[in-house]
Amino acid sequence: MNKKIIVALVVVFVLGAGAWAYMATRPNASAPQSTNPDNRDHTDSSPSESPVATTELHYTDSGFSPKSITAKVGTKIHITNQSSVPLQFSSDDHPTHTLHPEFNLGTIAAGADEELELKTVGTWGYHNHLKSEDTGSITVTE
Repeated sequence: MNKKIIVALVVVFVLGAGAWAYMATRPNASAPQSTNPDNRDHTDSSPSESPVATTELHYTDSGFSPKSITAKVGTKIHITNQSSVPLQFSSDDHPTHTLHPEFNLGTIAAGADEELELKTVGTWGYHNHLKSEDTGSITVTE
């Protein structure tokens, strides 16, 4: 075979391989892009893990909403202080907070939020230590 033909075939092959490698490493412009960069208020999941459920609990100047929640072990409760004053999220009983210490989150400033993961089956009371008449309960199931 003629040397010029062999060189031309090698050049075509190298250019084709280079083009293929370039295309394989480029981001796919048609792939869906994330529209929720902070992942808040959504179920998180990865291929090796089960989805994690989240539930919202709001504190306003009128108290907690909802007043009671039922959720499974592993659920994350996203607590948002929408009131004009600090919230000291604490387990019952008042004032010792000893019935379910994992609920003792401390003070959540007005406008701030905190997250609580449910780990123990049962029905657990909570309150705002700074305004103890504001109460609620969480029932945790398997």
